[in-house]
Parts: sequence; C-alpha cells; structure tokens
Amino acid sequence: LYAQGLTQEAAGDWAGALATFEDVARIRATPQVRFHLARCKEHLGRFNEALGGYRIAEYEAEQAASKEPTLLDEVRKARVALEGRIPKLTIARGKGAEAIRIELDGVALGDTQIGQPIALDPGPHVVTGIVERGKTVEAYDQMIGEGNAEGNAMVDTAVSALLVQTKE
Repeated sequence: LYAQGLTQEAAGDWAGALATFEDVARIRATPQVRFHLARCKEHLGRFNEALGGYRIAEYEAEQAASKEPTLLDEVRKARVALEGRIPKLTIARGKGAEAIRIELDGVALGDTQIGQPIALDPGPHVVTGIVERGKTVEAYDQMIGEGNAEGNAMVDTAVSALLVQTKE
C-alpha cells in the first residue's frame, strides 16, 4: 500500500496518494508516512495542514534520528520551504472602528488576531465587517496566494475603507 502511494506521488496524483497514505496511516503512522501525507497536502494547496504534518513528522524523525537521519533532513527542508510559501493576511482596523466585528471566512476574529499576520491556504477568502446592530455592511472576496502581495494589499485597503465608511 505504501509503495502504491509512492507511485501515485511520482505520477502527480496527489489526491490519490493522499487517500492511499491515509489508509497506510490507519495501519501504522510512521514519520515517513506523515511526511508523505504532508507532501500530498502541500501539493493540494492545504498548506496549513501540510505544515502541521511536517512538524509532527520532524518531531517523530528527531526521536528516531539515529535510524533515519536522511528523513529528518528531508522533512526539515520541506517544512522550511513551505513556511516561506504560506500566504499571510494582516487585517488592520481604521480609527474609530473598534466596535466593528470582523470575520474571516465566517469566523469572528478576536482582538489579538487583528493587526497580526494570519496564515491562510491559497484560494478565495471572505473578509466581512459587521456593525454593532448585526447588519453585514460589506464583504470582500479575495484570492489569497503565493506572491499575491497586490491582492493582499487590496483586501487590507478594502477593509480599511469599510471601517472608515461605517464611522460616517
């Protein structure tokens, strides 16, 4: 089964390989299996899940470093490379907009998340500002992805405009 997953990976069938490695993990989840699960998720654009998988694989490979030193190096390289590719979105409030609830993909953001980079998977995301009355004011769809600084800045500008607009 593991060999089948490797063959699917080599052929670029990331969804098929992921399903196969998930079956393998139900039997025995080794650092190698976790590495390949993370690799498949990375290629499917599920970066945050992949990063978590790489971290677990790295930890487990460290515990068995004397048995698998090359695996540990491979996992570390993959983790570091992915960390640099994960898109991040920072949402900043405009002045006087403290009462507006901000949601990202339907989940309310806490005060500690506002103004801080939020790691996102590539793809469409919705930022919504909700005034105290519970009325949705505006929502902005934006494709967040690698190297999409322009799109990320557009979302930041739109949210800032939204927050200023609701103050009037």
